[in-house]
Amino acid sequence: MKNSRLKTLLIGLTAGVAYAFLSMLLVTHYHENVSIAYIFMLPIILGAIPVLFSTKEQLKAYKSYLLLPWIITFTFFVLSFVTGFEGMICLVIIVAPFLLLGTLGAFVLRLLKLREEGNGTKLYVSLLFPLIILGIEVKLPVVSFNIRCNTKKTEL
Repeated sequence: MKNSRLKTLLIGLTAGVAYAFLSMLLVTHYHENVSIAYIFMLPIILGAIPVLFSTKEQLKAYKSYLLLPWIITFTFFVLSFVTGFEGMICLVIIVAPFLLLGTLGAFVLRLLKLREEGNGTKLYVSLLFPLIILGIEVKLPVVSFNIRCNTKKTEL
């Protein structure tokens, strides 16, 4: 692997994990529950981050850019578990959507960047999508309700 390509992959990995932690901090600060921005938008952007830091020539080796979201996700999950942000059961539940949507995000942004004229700096606005959705979610009213279930034992 060329030195510049390895450097780009490491920058993408580091930026992805840092972005994931920043998003996690924002979500836990503004929400008591899991949000749509966290479950659906964050993995897409995590997959897109390595693509944003890559040149068009580097993107032609698509296999590494489709697998890099998995590395980012697993690194983020291990660090989240070690630091106590998330419990193991939560991470096990959300690993499938994160892997699938992260790979999808990398693939779609890779196609967009390869088709776009210029250096693709317009695609950096995609980093704001989870934050915009989080801002909208915070403004939505929270609906809570209690359900009462009565049971009684009957003898036959």
